[in-house]
Amino acid sequence: MLDLIFFIPLLTVIALAATCRLVFRRKSSGPLGWLGLTSVTIALLIAAVLPLGYGVWLPDIFGPQHTLCSATSSSGHRVSIIQYWNHEDFYTTEARVTDPDGVTVITLLDGDDGKAWTATLHLDPSQTSATFTIPDGLTGRITW
Repeated sequence: MLDLIFFIPLLTVIALAATCRLVFRRKSSGPLGWLGLTSVTIALLIAAVLPLGYGVWLPDIFGPQHTLCSATSSSGHRVSIIQYWNHEDFYTTEARVTDPDGVTVITLLDGDDGKAWTATLHLDPSQTSATFTIPDGLTGRITW
């Protein structure tokens, strides 16, 4: 339900576009037509930028999970930092360790995180742990 709040600007734009189409139908090349077109264009820009002001990237609402970083150890363990929209209010960030047999262990890093585009992951020389850093200040250690 909360996801629909981000689409209120879009629904407003659609309503404005329909109204402009009905009202300015015969005067599309006159000053009122240009005013209507300009209003709709500005409303579309606001509808696209407003969710970004709240820290939400609209394609993430219905989009897939994003792999921020991943690495594979010499023993065959694959470590990935994954982030996705949790369909409530923020992003969820997880660490996933997949062993050579294909079994994946998921560790919740932050269930109330902001949008991150990248992260860094460094494997320790022992190849049994990794250290991650996400630019928003989240750091930690993953062991397997």
